[in-house]
Amino acid sequence: MYVNTAYGDYPHFLPDTKVDNHKERFTGWMSLSYNKPVKTNSPLVTKEINVVDESDSGYMLEQIKEFDIAKINDEEIRSYWVSEANNDSIYVKVDLEQKMKVKAIQINFQDFNSDIYGRPDDLKQQFVIESSLDGKAWGIISDYSENTRDMPHGYIELKNPVDARYIRYNHVYCTNKYLSISEFRIFGNGYEAKPETPSNFAVKRQADRRNANLTWDKVENATGYVIYWGISKDKLNLSALMYDTPNYELRALTADQSYYYQVEAFNENGISTKSDILYTE
Repeated sequence: MYVNTAYGDYPHFLPDTKVDNHKERFTGWMSLSYNKPVKTNSPLVTKEINVVDESDSGYMLEQIKEFDIAKINDEEIRSYWVSEANNDSIYVKVDLEQKMKVKAIQINFQDFNSDIYGRPDDLKQQFVIESSLDGKAWGIISDYSENTRDMPHGYIELKNPVDARYIRYNHVYCTNKYLSISEFRIFGNGYEAKPETPSNFAVKRQADRRNANLTWDKVENATGYVIYWGISKDKLNLSALMYDTPNYELRALTADQSYYYQVEAFNENGISTKSDILYTE
């Protein structure tokens, strides 16, 4: 038995879809929206302050959360943007910074300060998604303006992929008091070069052999990295993904087991060739 979780929250082919490699169901559609410039006409930064009782230390701690628009594409499901209003004039525009082939959209709505209980019949989200190459001429690529079902994590695969630099979410209606979105995700592929293979890959197990330090050089133009490990060269079935910065402290090993490791880099255009496989006792 094995599991392959690499790029597990990116689009994958369904089990009944025929693919060349039964172990690899990833479509190869990359995140185009991660940390890209984003604007909205409802930019109020709302703050929520939670007071935590630190009884042992004898003081009260204030935890402050900010809900600004930059939270909408940070690939962190626990952070989110909160609009100052909830009406059909609100938009969110993401600049992909260059032309990309857009193939799918995912919107993770949040239930910020919701007072809805159960599943009422009017629980729904309505919106329109548009694309543009120049930020001036816009075309509709997905119309959910008359949607009647609840789709809190709506995934929309485009029947016809589009070339676009800008993607815009136009709000129509949601049942909650506030419009709040955790992630506005755009998937597809860019037209530029894939990143280079990470160099100087090294692995050192810690004194606590359940842990290991994996290090490699930062790759120019890489969005992030995926590490793989397993008990043999042909069973690197375990993986972890990290954005932006290289290096990873792996805390998922068995003390008396030897392991093999590999790393790759990725960006909007695809995935690098994997590094050489390393081994530790």
